[in-house]
Amino acid sequence: MSGGKQVRIDLASASLIQVSPSSARKPLGALEVVVELKRGETVLATQARRLEMPGAPVLLIDRDTGQGVVVPMPAPPVQRSPDPATEHVKLLLGGSLHANEAPRGAGLSIRPPAVSMGDALLADGSGALTEVAQFPGHGEGVESVAVTPDGRRILSGSWDRTMLLRDRENGRVIRRFAGHSGRLMSVAISPDGRRALSGGEDKIVRLWDLESGALIREFRGHIDWVMSVAFSPDGRLGYSVGGASGVWSDGTDSAIRVWDLESGRQVGRLEGHRGIVWGLAVSPEGRRLLSGGDRMILWNADNRSEVRRFSGHTDRVENVAFLPNGRHAVSSGWDGTIRLWDIDTGRELHCFRGHEVGATWVTVSPDGHRLLSGNWNGQDLRLWDVERRRQDGRVAWQGMHPIRGSFTPDGRGAVWGGKDGTVRLLRLSDVSPQHRERTEPLVRQLETRLTDLVVGGGGRYLFLNLKDAGQIAIFDVNAADFVKRVPAASDEVLIAAGAEKLVLLYPKERLFQRWDLKTMTLEVKGEKQPIEGRIHNIAMGSDSDGPILAFWSTPPRNNSGSLEPARCSFIDPVTFRVLKIEPPRGSHPMGGTWTSEGSFRMYTQLGSDRIHLRASPGGALFGSWCVSHGPSGVQTIAIEGPSIRLGYQHESAGHVVPGADGRTIFTGAGHRRNADGKPLDPVNPAAPSTECLIPSTDPNCFLAVSGASFVGGPLTGQVSAAIRLTSSGAVLATARGLDEMVGAVRSLGSGGDPVTIDKRFHFIPAANLLITVPASNDRLVLRRLSLDEGIARSASPILAVTSPSELSARRGQQFTHQIQVRSSKGGTTFDLTIGPKGLSVSGDGLMQWPLPLDAERKEYEAIVTVGDASGKQILHTVRIKVE
Repeated sequence: MSGGKQVRIDLASASLIQVSPSSARKPLGALEVVVELKRGETVLATQARRLEMPGAPVLLIDRDTGQGVVVPMPAPPVQRSPDPATEHVKLLLGGSLHANEAPRGAGLSIRPPAVSMGDALLADGSGALTEVAQFPGHGEGVESVAVTPDGRRILSGSWDRTMLLRDRENGRVIRRFAGHSGRLMSVAISPDGRRALSGGEDKIVRLWDLESGALIREFRGHIDWVMSVAFSPDGRLGYSVGGASGVWSDGTDSAIRVWDLESGRQVGRLEGHRGIVWGLAVSPEGRRLLSGGDRMILWNADNRSEVRRFSGHTDRVENVAFLPNGRHAVSSGWDGTIRLWDIDTGRELHCFRGHEVGATWVTVSPDGHRLLSGNWNGQDLRLWDVERRRQDGRVAWQGMHPIRGSFTPDGRGAVWGGKDGTVRLLRLSDVSPQHRERTEPLVRQLETRLTDLVVGGGGRYLFLNLKDAGQIAIFDVNAADFVKRVPAASDEVLIAAGAEKLVLLYPKERLFQRWDLKTMTLEVKGEKQPIEGRIHNIAMGSDSDGPILAFWSTPPRNNSGSLEPARCSFIDPVTFRVLKIEPPRGSHPMGGTWTSEGSFRMYTQLGSDRIHLRASPGGALFGSWCVSHGPSGVQTIAIEGPSIRLGYQHESAGHVVPGADGRTIFTGAGHRRNADGKPLDPVNPAAPSTECLIPSTDPNCFLAVSGASFVGGPLTGQVSAAIRLTSSGAVLATARGLDEMVGAVRSLGSGGDPVTIDKRFHFIPAANLLITVPASNDRLVLRRLSLDEGIARSASPILAVTSPSELSARRGQQFTHQIQVRSSKGGTTFDLTIGPKGLSVSGDGLMQWPLPLDAERKEYEAIVTVGDASGKQILHTVRIKVE
């Protein structure tokens, strides 16, 4: 990267060692990332850019190792690469940094989880939570959102010092309220929907007329930020709470203030908190108040006296809310929990766990059966079932974390504000508590047959090409339904999808289009393809920012009719330019050939060949096979820095699909292969497997589909899909009776159907969901398939390690790794059997090793004996590669 920087970081001391100019070419898919931290908040930067605040703490991710560190010192500006096609880094602050595919290509895989529906996805369709619209407009973060009682309008308050009143149907701004001289922290709408209260940094509570936009009255008295405001049920009183000295402000103001809204006088003051009072709620009948801060306190609203204090949260209470019955309440805490309380006794009824840290807001549905909560840095909203005491859904935001929100009055939706200045509208399915677990499959019928299917959005979306309808149907796993139809502008279209973009290519017109998956809008109407030839197929990592791999050929020269060799090129999905890459290194002799302009040729392929391309979710490894002749071949393309590595095995293995770890290939012949296409599992040509293997969205497990009576034959009436552990191949659970899949062809040789067997099975462990596409191509069939429940129902004890066995560490730094285990009996134990000096394993499986600077070897081995309550034991070998 000419003019760029080479960053050296001491991760142990969190200090910047050296920043020096570097003339080395920037690796494909790697990026130096800078993220500012302001006032303890996180500001996300998905692309390298100049710092807006020189000297602010930054998070740096080393482009070579994929490891990150907060550097609390001035950092040099980071220059943006002129080639955005190489910017394929995913970043989530506050989440765990994991690099399943590092150091290859797209490397880091640290986006927010796109799919997570827990147990609820197929509970009669209830509990599904889907983002359906985004309403931008604020210049800074949206700190508070409220909905009018008729559900028609949304009021939002922002750090940009304004409130916006919108039409809920279309997001149109009806009125903008300006008057505060500081950031807004809270807004509330009166019970009759005619007025609003607001408060924030300028320490003034204001009362507004929503219809005219006029300021009715100001309430002065706070000596600190106003953190929360509320109306009494009759609309005659207003309540407000404030902040505390040393946190953003200059005074101490821990009291709850009561205002007469007609006269403007303060008529009450309730004291008992120490420090900031973050949350405030009024009971449905108006007789009691709840406040949250250093603790949670119940108040008598009539005589303004303290009634009870609640114990349970281990950190500050961020928000409180009454349930409609007035007897129960909920609270959200900085400890990451949501707690349900009996108000009369002070007893904690349940603790909802799931947020990693900082549950900042919780709101209650109008019927009291559901809760919605958001957290500070997990970038997600969670839906909870109060009566069943479980998580019912989750929406992950790829951008800024959610702050505050509210259910709509009909209980069918919710609105939520985020740090990116956008208000989001959410849809909920039936929230009736009278729902049962679905035992029968859920069918989503298509109006016409699909001709292709591609995964994107980090596994959240399936894109179905409905050629006869001229549409691309978008299926949302989180909603368990189709959420949008995208028009296909030509009768021939190729589809590729990444984490945030949907790319359509019209080969005859040689035209690209690009859709944004966050807004579901067309952002590039038409861009000419950069290749002078016919593109036959494209592929892109479903959880990546690219690149796109294109398989293409040129017309015969001089009208000779002779077939021209086909080629492959990488295309930037942002600029739609061909990405220039260096010649491959260490390629297999039969892997392919290289051309001077940076494209490459796979082994013996011609423009007339029917080639399938598949990409790993992170976009670092591609697989390909040919269905127009035999053997079909096992072709692999692995991105390695500025170059690629090509591998080829001259044999038939059915489909060649990279898994979520970016290192393993899953085949239709029933065995796995490495990134060079070489077998990892035993292959017996005399007795080939009748199973076919299909990766899941989780690198720890995959599907083994059975039902073919002979190799390459169609699936029969005994179709099943077993969940196998990636590390050992052990069966963890099995879905049986997949009758709709009878007749689906598991072809190892010829055939031209683009809906190959690997596109007919989709297992998403995070959603406990198996999706199948029958051979009729006219519907999707959804089944609830839980890994944990399968293990629990197993007749024989199951004990399996699900964490990877190959890890990396750096000299002079602390190595830490948590061994993950699934056991049907519980009571897991860990004992270090063999390991290097200084390495330890705790009773709950945490490996730690202060790796010395003078470590001599490049690889160390540790063996841990893992047991459980059944008495079963397994030896888990961990190989630690030292960098």
